[in-house]
Amino acid sequence: MMKKSLLVLVALICIGSVKAQVWTLDKCVSYAMENNLNIKLSKLNVDMAEINKLDSRFSMYPNLNASASQSNSFGRAINPFTNTYVSQNVSSVNLNASTNVTVFNGFSKINAFRGDKESLEAEKLTLEKSRNDIALFVINAYMNVLYTQDLVRVAKEQLDVTKSQLDRSEKNAAVGNATQGDVLNIKSQVATDELNVTTAQNNLDIAKLDLIQLLDRDPGEGFEVVRPKNVEQYLTANTFSNLKDVYSTAESTLPDVKILEYKYNAAKFNLAAAKGNLYPRLNLGAGLGSDYADVNPSSFNNQINNNFSKFVSFQLSVPIFNGFSARNNVKRASIALTSADINRQQSKLTLSKNIQQAIADLRGAKMKYESTQRSNQSLKEAFKYSQQRFDVGLLNSVDYGLSKNNVAKSDADLIQAKYELILRAKLLDFYNGKPLTF
Repeated sequence: MMKKSLLVLVALICIGSVKAQVWTLDKCVSYAMENNLNIKLSKLNVDMAEINKLDSRFSMYPNLNASASQSNSFGRAINPFTNTYVSQNVSSVNLNASTNVTVFNGFSKINAFRGDKESLEAEKLTLEKSRNDIALFVINAYMNVLYTQDLVRVAKEQLDVTKSQLDRSEKNAAVGNATQGDVLNIKSQVATDELNVTTAQNNLDIAKLDLIQLLDRDPGEGFEVVRPKNVEQYLTANTFSNLKDVYSTAESTLPDVKILEYKYNAAKFNLAAAKGNLYPRLNLGAGLGSDYADVNPSSFNNQINNNFSKFVSFQLSVPIFNGFSARNNVKRASIALTSADINRQQSKLTLSKNIQQAIADLRGAKMKYESTQRSNQSLKEAFKYSQQRFDVGLLNSVDYGLSKNNVAKSDADLIQAKYELILRAKLLDFYNGKPLTF
């Protein structure tokens, strides 16, 4: 635990000791898209799926092979020219070329190709989903930095107010308009506010560190964010959304459901490919060849021409018993298809549930922000009145401090409600097919 705390402390020191680089939200998202390790893994999965598709595609093509061999026999050997035994050294050359193609195998190969094609599309959409997920994580972390920045600002404002009040209290105490106890209470509040500023600054540093780690950046490079100019527009977001319309848009634009649709289609083709292995297989083969031996007095060219041969073959293979492996493969593929269908249906239910939750969360966040805003305005008005009463000696320092702390807490609550509303509105925009940018 102490080791982890020390590492965090070193990272925070590095953040503050180097000239900070300025990062916009779009820059953070773009950088994450190019450098995040999960996205890199998803890209590799797409490359692998592309190779699998090429494999299954070219497996339907005829193969073509050529070979050449030379052999030397010593002692008693067969004369390839007379086909009799001779007691002498024999050197021979053999040349061959052959091709083979599957004419029919229950359409197993073509269905395997179709399945790999669907799997490739699923991997491409999985990559898109990974990018969306990372973008949402980055936006959330970026907003958390802005949120903690505002908390630092409010904490410093509260400290300035308390210091100003301490100055007035000391002057009032000097002329007998305030007690020494009031001055001490205000000094205590100054110390508390200084601690609040320190805590808020530490939370800001940790929020920056979280964002830096999400981007896989070096904390020692320094890091500062830029507040988006149009982020405040989401505070007036329309909270009325039709579930059916939002779901229809999300289903057609987001990759979540499409991924499992492609996987379901791939499972169907894989089942058809497995069933194809139950059928007889017919292969067509053809080839040509020739040979040469030094015991033959004819020249090399004459022997190659004279010994030239060709062949065409058909091979029919009928699966009769293979330990039930083919039928078990069909059963496995059938179970995989059922599982893919369930996952597909579950993804639709999950998407619908998430959208319903997002709509409800946005409405709740909007109501919370508006009520917190009204409460904050009322508490600030009450604090002004308390401050005026305290300045003329009609309010003691304890009640004054309570009124001030209520405003500080309300400011923090308002900031929290503000960024919650922004994130909820942005999430619903995402389901409505809008880009993940501000």
